[in-house]
Amino acid sequence: MTNSSFQSKIVLGLIVILGCFGVAYFYTTPQWTKYSQAKDNLVRKQAEGAQLTQALNAMQVFVGQYETRQTDLAKVNLALPSKNSDLPNLLASLSSLAQASGIVLSNFTILDGNTNDKPAPVHSIQTSRITFSASGSFESFKDFMMRLETDLRLIDADHVTIKADSAEIQYVINLRTYYQK
Repeated sequence: MTNSSFQSKIVLGLIVILGCFGVAYFYTTPQWTKYSQAKDNLVRKQAEGAQLTQALNAMQVFVGQYETRQTDLAKVNLALPSKNSDLPNLLASLSSLAQASGIVLSNFTILDGNTNDKPAPVHSIQTSRITFSASGSFESFKDFMMRLETDLRLIDADHVTIKADSAEIQYVINLRTYYQK
């Protein structure tokens, strides 16, 4: 009996061990599947997070460039004003250039480039013509024209007439300036 009881204990032990393996197998297989899916999901989410981080960095670079260009916008608006010809600032600029050069400006005539009845198309470049007289030495006039050429505002000198009457020389200057409608 000891032999049969020993055999029955071994068989019972093997059955218990096989039962434990069976329970472990049937319990861990679904858990392992869930673990594998969770691991794959984690890898995908990390890749998406990396893409979002790259997109955020690209967006921050874009915003930084946009903000630096906003500071340049004021300069561009001085060179080519939008919506109107900004004549008060232009006349103030001409006055300061003339004062720095030592000439005197007078007899301003301003003509808007849009003389027809139709309104100008949106975002089109329009012109204003400005005619004025100046008096001073020729060296002062050359200095004024050089300053006018290097001024930020887009200005073309169409025609210059020079008259020598007395000690001072008289100049009649026709300019064309631009603005965006």
